[in-house]
Amino acid sequence: MSDEEEVDFTLVFYRDTRDGLLTSAADKQRKALKHLNYFLEGYCVQIGIGVVKAEDIPYHGISLKASEKEAFEFWDKLYGAFTTYLGSHARSGCNPKGQRISPNTADGYLSSTKAFFVNKFRIEPAIPVFQKTQ
Repeated sequence: MSDEEEVDFTLVFYRDTRDGLLTSAADKQRKALKHLNYFLEGYCVQIGIGVVKAEDIPYHGISLKASEKEAFEFWDKLYGAFTTYLGSHARSGCNPKGQRISPNTADGYLSSTKAFFVNKFRIEPAIPVFQKTQ
């Protein structure tokens, strides 16, 4: 290297890609969370608690005093019921008069909400219902 050449020592900071989604993935996640929040309006009433948004559900579920087993049961029951909702009752745009969503859309929404919670709780022990084997 000659004396005239300059070396660029600019530091490059990389962000965590899990914190930012591409536009299409972000749109899918927004729609999926909209369906989950719509579902939670009825589900929370059904299990006798105040309505919560998906974004506000803590790692241990609704009860902060839950044991790990109770927390995992909460997530298992929640996702079982949400799967049934998407497969049998969900309508486009959460509009009761809209068309039913397709099985592929339901599957994509489940995957997107799973990714949302896996990312949200990434420093916590894995929640079994979100794992490939349970």
